[in-house]
Amino acid sequence: MTREELAIAKGQEAAQYESMMTRIKYMYESGNSSLLELLLSSSCMAEFLKKAEFISSINEYDRNLMNKLSSLQKTIEEKEQALLAE
Repeated sequence: MTREELAIAKGQEAAQYESMMTRIKYMYESGNSSLLELLLSSSCMAEFLKKAEFISSINEYDRNLMNKLSSLQKTIEEKEQALLAE
């Protein structure tokens, strides 16, 4: 059972890693200046705050993805240790 779980976890890790790399590649290609431009293009304070909240939610989403990937890697490591112990 542990071997199957390990294989599933490694597949999930690969998919999450690929997703993160795609996101990072997009961020570097578009650059942070576009986020600054987005904020500075606001016509009023309400629009500025709405855009700032949007940017904050994107950063939180990215941080959650990174935490999930880290947790999954830890799970894989634990399962590999369990297999070695058997």
